[in-house]
Amino acid sequence: MKKSIEIRAVVNYLHLSEPIRRPTERKSYYRLDVLVPKDDNSTLEKIVEAIWAMGVKLDDTDLLKDGDEKGHTLYKGCYYFTAKRASDLDPMKIEGIPRNGTVASMKLLPLRAYVGGAPSVTFRLESISFSN
Repeated sequence: MKKSIEIRAVVNYLHLSEPIRRPTERKSYYRLDVLVPKDDNSTLEKIVEAIWAMGVKLDDTDLLKDGDEKGHTLYKGCYYFTAKRASDLDPMKIEGIPRNGTVASMKLLPLRAYVGGAPSVTFRLESISFSN
């Protein structure tokens, strides 16, 4: 059985009010970037363990991207990934006022994915609570 993880992190590029469909995707998704400081070992450990539990090696996935390479000041010193939820699923629980650059507690469900035919992992956003 898949086990969701609960983390607390900074979020950016919120698309929670309206789903976005990219040309390469079959569905539209609600999405946000999750930023985890590089020195937040506890949160990073939860994410890495969830990836391993799905039978995927971290080296085989580009899930955790280096924020220093993005060039955006909010991302500096962080790893980041995109969490998303398909628009055709039941609505997720959102507490507080969604804002870019704020800390949020969220529940994420790791799911097996394939990127370019290679096994990977994606995180589905189950619920989110903003600290306003």
